[in-house]
Amino acid sequence: MLKNTIGYRLFIWGLLIFSFLLLWKLNSNILTQSKYIPVDDYVRHWAAGKSFLKRDDPYSTAKLQVFQDLATGPEMQSNIISTIFIPPWSMLIIAPFAFFDYPTSRLVWLLFSIVLLLVSAELLWKSYAGPPEKKFFSWILVFTFGPTIAILWDGQTTCLVLLGIAGFLYFEKLHKDWIAGVFIALITVKPQLLFLFWPAIVFWSIKRRNFTILISFGLTLLLASILTVIINPQIFQQYFTHIKFNSPIMFATPTIGGYLRYFIFGVEQFWPQYIGPLIGLVWFIYYWSKHKQQWLWTEQSPILVFASILTSLYGWTYDQVVLIVGVMKAGVRLVHFQKKTSSIMLAIYFLINVLSLFLHRYWDDFWFLWFAPSILIWYLAVSHLTNQNVEKP
Repeated sequence: MLKNTIGYRLFIWGLLIFSFLLLWKLNSNILTQSKYIPVDDYVRHWAAGKSFLKRDDPYSTAKLQVFQDLATGPEMQSNIISTIFIPPWSMLIIAPFAFFDYPTSRLVWLLFSIVLLLVSAELLWKSYAGPPEKKFFSWILVFTFGPTIAILWDGQTTCLVLLGIAGFLYFEKLHKDWIAGVFIALITVKPQLLFLFWPAIVFWSIKRRNFTILISFGLTLLLASILTVIINPQIFQQYFTHIKFNSPIMFATPTIGGYLRYFIFGVEQFWPQYIGPLIGLVWFIYYWSKHKQQWLWTEQSPILVFASILTSLYGWTYDQVVLIVGVMKAGVRLVHFQKKTSSIMLAIYFLINVLSLFLHRYWDDFWFLWFAPSILIWYLAVSHLTNQNVEKP
């Protein structure tokens, strides 16, 4: 048995090394040609990192465009000036990747994102007591999830948010509050995404009269902010000026507010964007009052994540990679359930994701408000079926 385990591990590591070398070879011989470099979201983050390291304004659309055009070459030069909205302390994460030229940086970021997804899957699988011998199932669930493919394709940063919530759940369950607080800081890369998590962590800390996690979180953000200001003393002013004149809620995103503006009130009206978050906060007050006495983060987090995504101020479908929290909990239940029903539920899961990926070839992201509710219904169905199974004598 030990011999087989060692052989299996050697095979996996050999396969990983071979895959890395193949990617590096493709990157150096093919992908470095400008005609193969896409104008994706990562171009903006790489350009912002470059600008930040030069102590320039990483939120300036004009300056980002200069770096973007240098990266993509004249063949792919974009006429649309794009920008980023991540908070200043997040620059400490993306800036190191800007030390590389763009093609190398894009490859390293892709590998980094894959590692983040694997680590998140590992932490969530353990948090929900998934059997170690079936850990490969967690990888299948993660890498067949539509938003996962989208986030790797676009080079976005939401994998950091997923790692933040996964690390928090794992270390909070182990009662390692200081480490859990550090992981929470990663959620602030996109603070609006899991916005219902913030009142939940505050209420929970007050209820149990233990503020270690909040203190750890605050100290982590403070240290990150200080380091950021040392590199660029004007960055917070630059960030708030940018948000003031380039609010992300102006974009047509698949949210409740986005649909209300498009179909009812008019796209020039921005106030409907706040209707979704208001609904979410009202729901949270009810949910907290109902579950506060038996609050367990591993139990409540999936619904909290779903509710945040469904009522978010703004967000895109690749941001819904955080729904893997609920997907993983459902996956652990399915591996313990009867094979036929589990196969049917997994087939439905794959069908939803394949349909999303296929339709994305023809439809703009704005038309995918249906995706998160579909995954929520699937999650609730799995929970209902497996609860029935548990309750049987």
